[in-house]
Amino acid sequence: MAGSGTAKGSTQSYSYGYTGLGLSTEKTGGITYEYVRCSCGLLNSERTSADKVYYYLFNGQARLWA
Repeated sequence: MAGSGTAKGSTQSYSYGYTGLGLSTEKTGGITYEYVRCSCGLLNSERTSADKVYYYLFNGQARLWA
């Protein structure tokens, strides 16, 4: 399933994008977040429009280590 959408509140707007693997982009408060996933859908990294990169490590039990 793939798609996108938007939502607006009284103070900020929110938009998002999905690919077949899951959430791929978000934009909120003027910052864009891009999510990179492996072919199985697990989250590998997150990149922001503020030039910050966060990497994620999963153990053998699919638990997140940050």
